Amino acid sequence: MGARVRIEELHISGFKNLDSSIRLSGCNLMADENGSGKTGVLQAIQFAIEGRTALGDRPEATAQLIRNGEASVRVRLDDGFSFERGLRRDSRSGTITQTLEVTGNDSVKLKDTEPLVKTRVGELAEMYNLSLFTGLSQDKQRSKILDLCGRAQKSAELDVDGIVRRISIEWLKLERGAGTVDMAIKMHRGTQAELIDFLKADLAKDRREAFDSIMAAVREEIVGELTESIGAALAKAKSVENASKSACDQANAAKARLADQKNAMRVVAATVETMKADREGLLKQREQIVGQIENQKGREESLRSLQNRLDNATTEIHRLEQTLAGVKIQTAADAEVLRVAAKSIRTDNARVAETVARFTDCAGAPLFAQAAEKRRKLANPTSEEFADAERAIAGIEADLKAVIHPDVQAATRAYHAADEVRREAVRQRDTIGAELQKAEAARQSAELAIEEYRSGPWSRALAKLKSFLAEGPTLTAPQFQIINELQTIIETGAVVGREAELTSRLNSATTVVDAMRARLTEADAGVSATEKTAHDAANAAQAVEGKAAAARSLTADLNAKLTSARQKWDTLRAAKTAMQDVERLEQQAIETLATDLERRADGIAAAIKLHDQNLADLEAKRKNRIETERQMNELRSAGGWVPAEQVEAQRTALTEQIANVDADLDLKNRFQALEAELQKAIVATESETVRHDVAKQIAAAIRALRDGLMGELVRPLLERMNKFLSVAAPGRVAYCELEQVKGETRKPIFEIGWEVDGMYRVPLPALSGGEAALFGGALAYALVCIANPPLRLLLIEAAEVDSNHMTHLLNGLRAVAGDVGNILVATCNEGFSTDIEGWNQITLSETVAA
Repeated sequence: MGARVRIEELHISGFKNLDSSIRLSGCNLMADENGSGKTGVLQAIQFAIEGRTALGDRPEATAQLIRNGEASVRVRLDDGFSFERGLRRDSRSGTITQTLEVTGNDSVKLKDTEPLVKTRVGELAEMYNLSLFTGLSQDKQRSKILDLCGRAQKSAELDVDGIVRRISIEWLKLERGAGTVDMAIKMHRGTQAELIDFLKADLAKDRREAFDSIMAAVREEIVGELTESIGAALAKAKSVENASKSACDQANAAKARLADQKNAMRVVAATVETMKADREGLLKQREQIVGQIENQKGREESLRSLQNRLDNATTEIHRLEQTLAGVKIQTAADAEVLRVAAKSIRTDNARVAETVARFTDCAGAPLFAQAAEKRRKLANPTSEEFADAERAIAGIEADLKAVIHPDVQAATRAYHAADEVRREAVRQRDTIGAELQKAEAARQSAELAIEEYRSGPWSRALAKLKSFLAEGPTLTAPQFQIINELQTIIETGAVVGREAELTSRLNSATTVVDAMRARLTEADAGVSATEKTAHDAANAAQAVEGKAAAARSLTADLNAKLTSARQKWDTLRAAKTAMQDVERLEQQAIETLATDLERRADGIAAAIKLHDQNLADLEAKRKNRIETERQMNELRSAGGWVPAEQVEAQRTALTEQIANVDADLDLKNRFQALEAELQKAIVATESETVRHDVAKQIAAAIRALRDGLMGELVRPLLERMNKFLSVAAPGRVAYCELEQVKGETRKPIFEIGWEVDGMYRVPLPALSGGEAALFGGALAYALVCIANPPLRLLLIEAAEVDSNHMTHLLNGLRAVAGDVGNILVATCNEGFSTDIEGWNQITLSETVAA
């Protein structure tokens, strides 16, 4: 970037009807009337530097800048370098052409003009035009500020080691406690790096190693612009945290899976060598058993045949024995007793209880017991009791009909009717009162309209005109005639006609108000009459209130007696219904009991017949079994016999024992391998847990630093603003909020404003017009200094600023003029003294070419 320069002279020709030559110093003030071209001068400077204005670079916008077919703006810097940008409109096609000529310090015209202008002057970005900047959205303002401050910060080398040390300190506060670290910082006399090593020395080795590993990766991300570096460092820490969390979850899953497998294994306590020796002994025993099995093959066939016969005989004998054991031998007399009992309980109710007591295990006995219990608890009402209850109900109902007082009811109805008439009259009166309020409001509105019109612009214009004529100015005859005609138009065509119309509205509103007041008086009289009628009706109702009270008391007693009588009748009906249910249950129990007794009698008779037949079959089968057993005993009594099932059982047992030993050997080996793998998984889990915890704490430490680092990023901007405000607005200190914190949530925002006397903050949108001008001057000055172009140019348009705030604004700008090339302030001179020390006064009317 080139040396610092400033504008020395500005020549405008045909640009927005301006023809001016202006010499500029450090502080320049254009205080002139509205419409004098102040805004045009500011736009001319922007056009010369950028080739466009705030109107844009569209053809129709550019066409507004040209007068008489061409326009130009020439700028000469204090080092002799100058450039001129022009516009020409073709008279035939209407197209507009832009030109740029650049002259060096030695008055030689140069080529490659645009790059030269940008190199010597820089860009007049929208940031330096405060009105454009304040019109941006909050997000765009935040982005512009951070981008500008970030680009300014790039010019200085980023202190990577310092940022890493600050992250380390924040992490140690989370790891060892903020109090411990703060105390160590106060007491330690070495460097910050030595303090960090001292605090890390007491930590576990795995946590120190995890921290060093993660911070090495984070350090690589801290390059370039500060905010980008912090964001990249936080992203790296989060990436390590997520990766370690995933690895930790995988290691935990593997550890749990291996632990489950290990717990599922039942491993013998013997060593592998002992288990192998036991296996050899079992193999030898199994070989001996196999030899014995070969010797038994001849006998086995014979025994198998005899065994089958024996098994068949045994099965058949067992079946017959079960059949005979299930038959209870009873005589035909027993069956006859059962049939007689079944018949008797169907015909003689007196025999039922006796039969149930004798055959308690028969179906129906529980039902009969249940019915007897219910009968014992219930009372069976008689017909006479029902008749007495019905007579009592009828008598009470007759007494109720006799309690009638027509005079009480008539008086009450008369009172309610009169009260309803009174209420309706009150409602009508309230409605008329509301309408009267609206009419009063309309009349007041008409009066206000007349007052406002009499003090309005037409009346003021007529007063000024009369005052002008009263001063007796020297006028020509045509001028005097024109003024007389103007006065006649104002008086007759505007003021008088409008005032007559408003007066008519006022008279109409007054008429309506008077009519509504008359109606309200009539309504009040009607309300009074209805209130008297209602009062008389209330007195009449009160006179018969004693009779009404006695009637109500007697009616209440009779209703209570009627309710009690009906409840008694309902109770009798319920008892009768319950007794009928008991009788039906008893009949069902008797039928069930008789049917079961008959079924038992039939079963006894059938069992006696089957028993006689099975006895003969059982005796024959027992004889066959005895013969088969004798033959098998003879075969087994021969020398060297060993039962085949015993030998097979021994071989099977030995084979199973060998298989169990093999399985135990394999399980023992797998258990040892699984135990080693589980130990590795435990170590990996602990390592990844520590890494995840440390990465999470490092991310939290970076987030904790982020506010402070971003505050440092905008600190140069606030320092510049406060330098200006210390003169222009004492007691005001600028602030800038870049983030909003709610709990653990951070939301990017942009709020800029000033703090008043250290008590409360006022954001920029809440400032008054004059205050906003002071704050805007501070912000524009700070932004230009931070951007640091070769031409530090402040263009400030303060048309709506009062004289007091304008004086403070100019004092503040004058105090910082040494940091800026040119300051150009445009304002209206109405009510403002332009006699300001240190400012170059520019009056456009004096600079316009003849």
